[in-house]
Amino acid sequence: MIFKKKKNQAIGYAHRGDMQKAEKLFYKELEKHKEKGNKAGMADQYNNLGNIYLSRGELDMAEVMYKKSFELEKILDRKSGMAITFANLGNIYRARGDLKQAVSMQKNALDIYKALDDKEGISIVYGNLGNIFLTRGHLDRAEIMYKMSLEIEKNLGRKDILANQYMNLGSIFLSRKELDQAEEMYQKALQLNEALGRKEGSASAYNNLGSVYHERGDLESAEKMYVKSLQVLKSIGANLYLDKVKSNLKEVQKKKAKPNPS
Repeated sequence: MIFKKKKNQAIGYAHRGDMQKAEKLFYKELEKHKEKGNKAGMADQYNNLGNIYLSRGELDMAEVMYKKSFELEKILDRKSGMAITFANLGNIYRARGDLKQAVSMQKNALDIYKALDDKEGISIVYGNLGNIFLTRGHLDRAEIMYKMSLEIEKNLGRKDILANQYMNLGSIFLSRKELDQAEEMYQKALQLNEALGRKEGSASAYNNLGSVYHERGDLESAEKMYVKSLQVLKSIGANLYLDKVKSNLKEVQKKKAKPNPS
């Protein structure tokens, strides 16, 4: 997800995972821009609200917000804004399982970012494409995308995106059962997310570390990680991955309760 306007109080809340406060402030800003007839400001806030709904798993509402943002960006002919919205819409389609449409949206965004020589945008789209390839099971292609993004981010110094790509690479290694490498990547992501106060990112790292320990058969450590993930997700109202973490925890607890064969 790409939020618009940096150093903004609402975006600060969103990055820390306090989506309820962020949502209220985004709506407040939206109303101010509507009163002034400021289409650029309205486009920014519709996009930001789309990100809030996406984080909650409310995909239809997220799509409505992103499309409102896109229509205003077209009117304003703001290429970078159109690219952001394409990328965010692509994330919705991936969440729905419409991977063909997801790729199309990300490629639209990438074409614009390349024309603008926008390294930040290019990096984010590489990560998004990596997510799609990972969903398809194309691990080698996904790894290439994540590493391309990681190299750009090392030069840019954006720790939040670095955390995302470490997390994504961890998922590649976990899929290949390369557990030590997966754990290393997830730990790097967790350290960055905790340092930045990114609660949703920390929750995701806890869940993924739980999966590493689960795969090793260390059910005690897996359970602890899943419980931590759930606690954080519930505290910030981020519901998109809540059911997945609950399912992971339930599976581990079921295995723990099963008596060992004598």
